Amino acid sequence: GLNALRQSADGKNIVKSYTVSDGLLSDVILSLAAAPNGDLWVGTPDGLNRIRAGRIDAFTSADGLSDDFIRSLLADADGSLWIGTRRGLTHWMGLKAGTPSSARMETFTQANGLGSDLVGAMARDSSGELWVATLAGLSRLSGGKIANFTTANGLSSNVITAMLARKNGT
Repeated sequence: GLNALRQSADGKNIVKSYTVSDGLLSDVILSLAAAPNGDLWVGTPDGLNRIRAGRIDAFTSADGLSDDFIRSLLADADGSLWIGTRRGLTHWMGLKAGTPSSARMETFTQANGLGSDLVGAMARDSSGELWVATLAGLSRLSGGKIANFTTANGLSSNVITAMLARKNGT
């Protein structure tokens, strides 16, 4: 499950736990992303949850996600959500405007340029470009185009499972 630790006004630690019995799709948590509006997005092997003001909503491939196995999440400054799965990278846009039903999804896969359908992690660099870690190297999304980087470009391995963009851009 998911445990949220908060400190009360008198300095005491308060733990709130969320589990399948509360509405999570799974007690196995693979990824988390905090959205600018305060929503908490939770990626699980069985789909995506949103926690908003204590309420839990669930989203799966039946709602348009490319896969239910949510490996990585990135909540963007514009209110959209990037969702990394075993079947590509989904960009859920228009979430800021209202309910998820008013939003639209676009999925990037190996077929349209992503290095691999298996997405392990994501990060934005200091220039605002989105970097995607895959099992076939790094993919950079910039201006609607995808560029891929592999061992042929100097990476030590094509299997990238985690990454961190640093403030100096490296």
